[in-house]
Amino acid sequence: MLKTKPITKIALVVAVAVTVFIVAYFGKYKGHVKDKEAKYSELFAKGLKESTQTRNPYLGLLPRYRGLKNHGKLRFEPIPGLDKPEVISFLVDVIRNGPKWLREQDYHIAKCYATLCLGATKDARALGPLTEALKIVDEKEKYEYVAKYAAIGLGLLGHPDAVEPLIKALEDKRLEVRYGVVWALGEFGDFRAINPLIKKFESKENYGVRANYGEALTKILKMKVSNENLPNHQFWVRWWKEGHKFTEERFEKIYLEWKNMKRETKIQRILAKRKLNEMSALGIAALPFMIEKVAQGDTTFISAISNLMDGELKKTATQEQCLEWWNKNKHKWLIPFDKSKAESGTESQK
Repeated sequence: MLKTKPITKIALVVAVAVTVFIVAYFGKYKGHVKDKEAKYSELFAKGLKESTQTRNPYLGLLPRYRGLKNHGKLRFEPIPGLDKPEVISFLVDVIRNGPKWLREQDYHIAKCYATLCLGATKDARALGPLTEALKIVDEKEKYEYVAKYAAIGLGLLGHPDAVEPLIKALEDKRLEVRYGVVWALGEFGDFRAINPLIKKFESKENYGVRANYGEALTKILKMKVSNENLPNHQFWVRWWKEGHKFTEERFEKIYLEWKNMKRETKIQRILAKRKLNEMSALGIAALPFMIEKVAQGDTTFISAISNLMDGELKKTATQEQCLEWWNKNKHKWLIPFDKSKAESGTESQK
C-alpha cells in the first residue's frame, strides 16, 4: 500500500477546508440575496396595494394634491424602502420581466408602479432603465402604458440627461404617453424643451395635451398664472416668434403703472405690491429687464429676482452683488430666442 506523504495530507485537508468554506459562504450569500428579494417583494406588493385602492387603480398610482397651494398637481409617494438606490436592480427586473410573485394580470400595473419607484430613487443608475422603458410599445391596458409612467419616472428622477429622450418622445403616437412626457418636461424646467413644446403647439395636437403644453411652459419659465388663465397656443406662438420684445413691452407697461402709483395709504401700498408681482409673474423672460432696473438704481427688484431664482441670489444682496451675480450666471437664464436683445438689459452695467 502506498503511503501518503505528510505534505500531501496537509494539502488535502486545506483543499477540503477551503471548499467547505466557499460552499458555506456562497450558500449564506445566496440566502442573503433571497432574503433581500423577499423583503423587496413584500414591500413592493404592499406599496402597490396601498396605491391602487381606487375605482381606477391607475389613478391611485399618481393621486393629486388637494391643498390650495398645490391643488391638482400630481404627486407620488413610494412606500419607504422602495426609493432607495439598493432597490434599483430589483425594480429593473420587475419592469423587464414582471413580478413573478404576483398574478400575471397584475404585471402591467406593477411595471408602471416600478417605473415611478425607480424615478423616486433619484439615482443616476436609474436613467438607462427608465429611458429603455420609455420605448416600450407593446404593453397597454385601459389606455395606460408603461412608457407613460416611465416618462413620469424620468421627471421624478430629475437627471438632466433625461431631457433629450423626453423631447424625442413628444413625437410618440400615443396620447397618454405624450401626457406623461409633457408633465416630466415641465418638472425639469430645462430651456431645451421650450422650442419643441412651442412647435407642438403649432401642430394639430389634441386640445387636452395642448393645455398641458401651456402648463409645462409656465413651469419652465416660472410664469405665475392660474390653471383657468393659462395662455392659449396663439399666445405662446407669438411669445416665441416676437421673442424678447414681447415680454419687454408687457414689462415696461406694468412698470410705468407701478412707478406712477401712490403709496401713501395701506391700500395703495398693497395695490402697488400687486403690480410689482405682475412683473414677477412674467417669469424668467423678464429677468433682463429687472436687472436693467437694478443697474439704474431700483434695487426693489432684487427680492423679485431672488424669488425667481429660488434663492440662488440672496434677497439681501446689494446692487453690486446682484449685477455681479447676473454677469456670472446670465448664460443659464437667458431664454434662447433673441439673445442679442436679451443681453441688452445689461448694457448699462458694462
